[in-house]
Amino acid sequence: MRPAAFDYVRPRSLEETLAHLAGNRHARVLAGGQSLVPLLNRRAARPGTLVDINAVAGLDVLRWDDDALHIGATVRQRRVELDADVRARIPILSEATALIGRIAIRNRGTIVGSLTHADPSAELPAVAVACRAEVSIASAAGLRTCPAGEFFLGANHTSLALGEMAIGVRFPLPPPRTGQAWVEYSRRHADLPLVGVACELTLTAGGVIADAALVCAGVGPRPWRVPAAASLIGAAPEASAEASAASPEAFRAVARAAAVQCEPYGDARTDAAHRRRLVYALTLRSLETAWSRAGEQR
Repeated sequence: MRPAAFDYVRPRSLEETLAHLAGNRHARVLAGGQSLVPLLNRRAARPGTLVDINAVAGLDVLRWDDDALHIGATVRQRRVELDADVRARIPILSEATALIGRIAIRNRGTIVGSLTHADPSAELPAVAVACRAEVSIASAAGLRTCPAGEFFLGANHTSLALGEMAIGVRFPLPPPRTGQAWVEYSRRHADLPLVGVACELTLTAGGVIADAALVCAGVGPRPWRVPAAASLIGAAPEASAEASAASPEAFRAVARAAAVQCEPYGDARTDAAHRRRLVYALTLRSLETAWSRAGEQR
């Protein structure tokens, strides 16, 4: 199929872009197009106006300040994946981005575009929630920020209102002695994961867990925070000397709780029971990996 007819505009400024979006329920923003173009070709999306933001000044910024990384709306996934500073300072972002589709997809796809598409199985929404990222949103009325945990409302549904667009995302730098991990399982290389888990653990100087975040993708209509992660705060698990029992019992308990508490769905790719088993295995693996990485910084 071919897309339905639409008007195409290519604004040069943010003000011009927002003017096209203001009050226009039939406008869609085009950045990398890796989510939108397939929808257009299937006519699952039929915008009246396509607003191409790739020429808008200031949206292709990848900028650090004292406590955060700022990623503009047209920054490509491949750029973030290969950035040495991102890999060193927010490794989970580089790690997860490298698993999105194939290189050709990441060369065009954008970080912000993946967030606004809000696929519940995708890597970046879960990572953004685990990292406590904030989405920067603009409209003709002004600017606002939205925590990632409040940005995703459902499958392919965000808190963006009529006339608003996401112009960037802010990832705070993790505190010292923080370990991060993203693990996922997919049927084939470059497929969307059936389940993915983002984990961030922060330790005190004495090796006690001071903060813990666990977020799952692929088990509901939006990224799911694992409630049991809070039970790890104040814990100082130590691995068994036995290789077969290298996972602390505290981690196994959280993984079991996650598998019980989640509400996975079945679809054409797999059934709910399989997803529940994956939640246990991947939660445990993410905890082990994040704990090990945090320990390396002590």
